[in-house]
Amino acid sequence: MIKKIAIIPLILISITLSLTFCNQKANNSEQEQNEHNQIIDNKNDDDRFLQMKEIYLNSSYVTKNYQFKKGSDEDAVKIRNEAIKAHEEKDYKKAEILFLKSLYIVLSAETFYYYGNTLINLKEYINAINAYFTAEQINSQSNDNELKFDNQKKISLLTYNMACAYSLKGDIDSAFDKLKEAVDKGYTSINYMEKDTDLENVRNDKRWKMFYSILKNENISALENIVNKKVSMLEPSSSTDYFFYEENKVKRKTYCDPFTVLRGNWDVSDGIITLHFDQKYQKIGVGESTGGCSACSCNYDQYEEKNTEIDINEKIDLRNLVLDPDWWEITESNESFNINLL
Repeated sequence: MIKKIAIIPLILISITLSLTFCNQKANNSEQEQNEHNQIIDNKNDDDRFLQMKEIYLNSSYVTKNYQFKKGSDEDAVKIRNEAIKAHEEKDYKKAEILFLKSLYIVLSAETFYYYGNTLINLKEYINAINAYFTAEQINSQSNDNELKFDNQKKISLLTYNMACAYSLKGDIDSAFDKLKEAVDKGYTSINYMEKDTDLENVRNDKRWKMFYSILKNENISALENIVNKKVSMLEPSSSTDYFFYEENKVKRKTYCDPFTVLRGNWDVSDGIITLHFDQKYQKIGVGESTGGCSACSCNYDQYEEKNTEIDINEKIDLRNLVLDPDWWEITESNESFNINLL
């Protein structure tokens, strides 16, 4: 009986501590909510959000923390819509503050996308690219539909806008790459590229005319007429040559491995050459090495030929022939389709 009486004060102490902790937790939660509401409603606290800008434009931080919400999706969307309205009224500074306030509540792909558009108008091109990249990351990683794009077609538009940011920044190679990627993702407003002022730097590049023609499927026939042509993929220490023939025959040779030749068939559609190789011919050294070894092969005093059936598929994007002239080359060829390695 004495033991039971001794336990009672301990139980009372435990209950008191638990209630104190719960009350403290509730007070803290209420305090956090009040602080949150005060921050969102306080128009004089704009500087605080601008200081948080660097954090939100750090994609590494955002992709680790986007699942933590500080309020409701509805509140975040409401403020985002106010930001979009400010953007449409060309009040980009006000729009930026509102976008940051929306992101303070919920780090969503949709908000980062629209924020990127505002950053372009503020001429903060690197920040805009970071915002678009972060939007892309959240959209691809999140399982929460509220954090993803409301329309997945917006992915191609985001990629196009990223191309615009690169163009305005002066990074023309990246702009071309993103334009190509945008079209691959479903962007269809090809004609708009000719008048979009954001792409002026891209249009001034010597590659633009042919690139644009390919996107519109104009002059594609000129590039597709590759019969009796050699298409070379140039590399610093080697090169790969594709020889195209009548009846859709193709042969492939590499500079680094002159003793191996692939043969097969080719087809072309919408600027993409599809190659299928079904035969491999090799000259294999079987005698004594005579020296003269390179990084790729050695010379022998005797060889034998080996033919093997293979199943290898490759693709060549004709747009790359335009965008990467330092890596691709098209020349006339009179090399025979026949194989004679020995």
